[in-house]
Amino acid sequence: MDAAAVREAVDPLARLLRADGADLVLDLVDAGQDLIRLRVELGAAACVECVLPPAQLAEVIGEALRETCGTEFELELLDPRGAVRRLVA
Repeated sequence: MDAAAVREAVDPLARLLRADGADLVLDLVDAGQDLIRLRVELGAAACVECVLPPAQLAEVIGEALRETCGTEFELELLDPRGAVRRLVA
């Protein structure tokens, strides 16, 4: 799993969240454990409900990263509205 490729895949998703005043931050890419950890920051979001719900956001992120990584990995999405952890195959 290439950390630079993961960052490149996360960037367009982060831009989408920034449009709603939130942000998506890449915290960790651990190739040894096949783990990607992302954090949602809602600090400037005027409408928290406008940002995709955690489970749906994890699904969208997982799909984008699946195309980039091409391997099975675990996605951990730290979201103040409810953290999501899932295996992406």
